Amino acid sequence: TLQERAGFIEGAFSAMSAGVAVWDTQDRLVACNDAFLSMYGPVRELITVGARYEDLVRAYYPHAPVEVIAGRSLEQFVRDSCRRHSGPEAPEIVRNHGDRWMKLTDARTRQGGVVSLRVDVTEQHLFEIETRKRRKVMDDLAELTYDWFWRTDLTGRFVEFNGLVEVSFRMPVGSLLGKRREELTGFEADPEDLAHYRACVESRRPFSWFRFRALRGDGTALWVAVTGRPLTAAKGT
Repeated sequence: TLQERAGFIEGAFSAMSAGVAVWDTQDRLVACNDAFLSMYGPVRELITVGARYEDLVRAYYPHAPVEVIAGRSLEQFVRDSCRRHSGPEAPEIVRNHGDRWMKLTDARTRQGGVVSLRVDVTEQHLFEIETRKRRKVMDDLAELTYDWFWRTDLTGRFVEFNGLVEVSFRMPVGSLLGKRREELTGFEADPEDLAHYRACVESRRPFSWFRFRALRGDGTALWVAVTGRPLTAAKGT
């Protein structure tokens, strides 16, 4: 029946781990789930049916983290928040009043209202920050030692180098991206060393000083010794 379907939809809406809120054409709250309320604890009591989005933003301003305020006055903060809420803005990742990070997405409905989606992306965001820090350190070390660093995907194909690889291989980075190490022109390696390297890669274990030979862009031989370790994401990839 129609009533059963409505009950099913309401149950699914309430059970979602992501925060969801629905606003009418006047930006007044129509409905939201418990997850949405929990993400805005300091103003939770004010998030009620009929509440205006702008009023809630004003109430949240004193509780927002400093980096979210970013030096803006109350009126600037409200204006920017309402513009992002009502327009076709790209999703934004911000820290809430606690230590969690949220991905904010707002989309217009055909009827002119707005659906707000709030997803906790703390683990993913912190992993990305740590990855950027590690990459910066590796880049700095590579420049200091005249070495180069590389990154591969799960299939072992190169997806990133720093600029110094072009000096070593005497060819554009684009000629190397997408290839596995064994697919480099003129690749040669000791069979035992190659087997050990492959075993380490497959089992996601660090490997050290794997030596191989390849040909530069001008046809001359290049001997390379590499070390590496897996950088594992929160989902194990």
